[in-house]
Amino acid sequence: MGEVGLEWPLSNSRTRAKKMDLTSVEQVILDRFYEKSRMAGGPRTGYMLRKQAVVCLEGEHPGLDLEGGLASLVAKGLLLPSESGTLYYLSEAGAEALGPKNLLNASPNRQA
Repeated sequence: MGEVGLEWPLSNSRTRAKKMDLTSVEQVILDRFYEKSRMAGGPRTGYMLRKQAVVCLEGEHPGLDLEGGLASLVAKGLLLPSESGTLYYLSEAGAEALGPKNLLNASPNRQA
């Protein structure tokens, strides 16, 4: 899957647009972080997600390289891996990108 040039999130009166080039797999992974963090009060720096919680999405999204997507998000500075590589944490930039001011209703899969 190639890069998608998105105004991510989409602009509306409740969000502020931030230009971010994400691949489809990166979007799927960040959607997972967003969905899980909503239960804990929303995305914030240091929010942790197990690698298995991402890899298990392969059934819903066949053909996506989820491990490669995790590595790409680490390279972009949005996620930080644990030393063991089994946990991923939202960096400050990742939490800011996922924050309610930025991504609320931005993805068609997201529900506010």
